[in-house]
Amino acid sequence: MGRAGAGGNYQVEEHCATPGGRQYVRNISKHRGGHPRASQWAIGLDEELAVFATAEARDWHDAAGNLFWGLHLADGLASALGTEGECIAKFVTGAGEAPWHGYPARPPRSSRDVPCTAVLESWLAAGLITRVAMARVMRRKTCKW
Repeated sequence: MGRAGAGGNYQVEEHCATPGGRQYVRNISKHRGGHPRASQWAIGLDEELAVFATAEARDWHDAAGNLFWGLHLADGLASALGTEGECIAKFVTGAGEAPWHGYPARPPRSSRDVPCTAVLESWLAAGLITRVAMARVMRRKTCKW
């Protein structure tokens, strides 16, 4: 349930499978209080997996299928999932059979943390975000929904 990370730091991981059959790893130490520069989950471990499973089930991925984007849905509406108010989750995988892992995305800090337009439009069409919220994300502004 763990491995040595960069610099020999021990990272606690928990592996599980999604309903869609993808392998997922929750890096408990890095994105749950273990790394000062890494975004931190504010939601529980089960909720983290549920965000990924929902993204997987609804096909909220980039054109190549290499990235999934997720929302934490509370009462059917998107809500914060990170400790700094982040509201979008980014899920990536390594090469080959490496498991998927995710973290709260920070569009204001990196353009790579902005979901593709197709995913944002899907969220808008489903009534999960507003047009104003979509525009804010596209302009790399802090989420406000």
